[in-house]
Amino acid sequence: MFYIILVVLAGGIMFLSVWAGISLITAKPSFITLAAGAGIIVFGLMLFIFLFKFIFSKNRNDNPLRIEVKESEHPELFAFIRNLNNDTKTKFPKKIFLSPEVNAMVFYNSSFWSLFFPVKKNLEIGLGLVNTLSISELKAALAHEFGHFSQRSMKIGSYIYTVNRVIYNLVYDYDNWDNALHGWAQTGGVFGFFAGITFWLVERVRGLLKIAYNLININYMKLSREMEYHADLMAVSVSGNKSFRDALRKLEFSAFSYNYTTTYLNSLASESKASSDIYSNHSYTTSFLAIQNKMTVKDGFPIITDKNLENSIVKSRVNIKDQWASHPTLKERENNISQVNIEAEVNERSAWEIFTDADSIKKDVTQNLYRVGFPDIEFTDLNQEEYQNFVQHEINKYKISEDYNGFYEGRYLSQLNIEALIALTTTQSFDEVYSMETVESIKRLESNKIDLEILKQIVLKQIPTKYFEFDNKKYKRKEANSLIISLKKEIEEEEVFVINADKNAFIYNYQRALHANKQKELEQLYYNYFNVTGIIKSIDKLNSNFENFTKKLYSQTRWTDDGIKQLAAELSSFEKQFKDFLKVQDIEKLLLNINSEENRELLKSYNSSVNYHSKISFFDEQAFLSISNLINITSQAIGAWYGSSLKKLTDFQLNLYTHREGNLKGDSIPQQL
Repeated sequence: MFYIILVVLAGGIMFLSVWAGISLITAKPSFITLAAGAGIIVFGLMLFIFLFKFIFSKNRNDNPLRIEVKESEHPELFAFIRNLNNDTKTKFPKKIFLSPEVNAMVFYNSSFWSLFFPVKKNLEIGLGLVNTLSISELKAALAHEFGHFSQRSMKIGSYIYTVNRVIYNLVYDYDNWDNALHGWAQTGGVFGFFAGITFWLVERVRGLLKIAYNLININYMKLSREMEYHADLMAVSVSGNKSFRDALRKLEFSAFSYNYTTTYLNSLASESKASSDIYSNHSYTTSFLAIQNKMTVKDGFPIITDKNLENSIVKSRVNIKDQWASHPTLKERENNISQVNIEAEVNERSAWEIFTDADSIKKDVTQNLYRVGFPDIEFTDLNQEEYQNFVQHEINKYKISEDYNGFYEGRYLSQLNIEALIALTTTQSFDEVYSMETVESIKRLESNKIDLEILKQIVLKQIPTKYFEFDNKKYKRKEANSLIISLKKEIEEEEVFVINADKNAFIYNYQRALHANKQKELEQLYYNYFNVTGIIKSIDKLNSNFENFTKKLYSQTRWTDDGIKQLAAELSSFEKQFKDFLKVQDIEKLLLNINSEENRELLKSYNSSVNYHSKISFFDEQAFLSISNLINITSQAIGAWYGSSLKKLTDFQLNLYTHREGNLKGDSIPQQL
């Protein structure tokens, strides 16, 4: 209704403009009245076209990674889906596609006219999903997707989605219409005057549409969450509680491990090595990560329990309802399906069994993935053993021994005065220094720091919410200031405790080093760690500033000439800060922590050059991208340097003694897996 009212108003303005323009020209024909009349007419026409132009755009859902499959190729798969359509009372998809990722979706090419005429839907099945689920769990996942199309609310959802997309395009997409109008406005004269007025008015309309988009979208997201709850219950009605709950849990973990898998394969691709079957790699990564996270693995599948979901010792005390989320959280979805209790036959066989010649389809999809991602590279085969060794090396490269109970993880150690501590002694044992109680206190401090920043963002309205929960109690936004004061006091007390814990840990290990006559080595490892900690904090600050600049850059799709000059000056100033940062770094040390030869040469060349990518006179987008890439390379190198220094320090400490509390301790660090 909102959009229709705008179009009707624009239509009325167009009619009046055409009438006024023609009347002006016919009343007193002259060059001036002709230009003025034409300007008035164009004003009305362009305003109407602006509001109407995106209606006829078509949104194509293209994905080059999709491979279409036919019933003759996979009859059992098609029969499986046909039975599922009968169960959910939905129509069979127009086409069925396979893609590499961990997902399932029903999609179609939409346009304004698809609101009035039925559109046949296509089904996409991500093989990463198939690779993780049993037949019953895959049935549950696909039943959820089909469940959406049994909803009456799907139609209103389609209307809101389409109009939202139209409004989004009007607000954020600048096209030939904008370029033409901007060009006319620059010509000057009477015609240019009306073109300028039109452009000014359109920018005001864009501001109004932006507000409307946000208001409508909040309610659309609420509707989307409700539809997800309903589709979940539809899936449970077909597959039962157990299969759908297990599928939900596996999906998140499988997507997590799939991202790791593709990251590892991308790294190996830089060495011109390619896998012939990404899903054997995905299975190994999933099992490996599951074991690392203390999950039980059965037949290659992780069994994710309630205890596994409690993945941190200390939870956030601030709870904000995410009004922009299109999907409920996993916990909310599980609470929703617990309203019903439906048992169904469970088929625990691998979902691959409903595919004909699964090995062949795995290889076809993998080849297509490399063909799209690396079109001009010739690869040598990567065998499974090479991949497994690479994964173990990458995961264990910076992994801290579990003997420390997480004491050193997820934070920077307190800056210690080593010279003042070496004369002190402690009677604490290893288990007392690294007790779970101490680690819980450390984690609580880190969590409280994050909560403090969230509360500050609530006060500054950077998080748009009127209400929030703190320690399970509801508060208004204006009450956040009092919570900030009390939380700061808590943090101050906790920081004193953590500093003392870090001191005790150093003193304990220094005593062990004295017994082994390795105190100087331990001191040097601590100095090295504190040195790289200072460097990583500096690059973190640079990264934060650059992220803020990037957000500002993309906050508008069109900048004025003065705005562009300001952006150019800010980018140039930022690049100077980055150059100055590199000048005081040990470049050779940085280069040692960069795996890619190409990236090493890039950073080395940039550092040795006196030239700058950016220019003060104009904003160069390519320069911006180059600087962004260099900062990313540097950040990763420093991160690797930091991980290496902490790993060396903690491993050295474990090697300082051979016995602890009656438990034999070998001279080398035990294997992590």
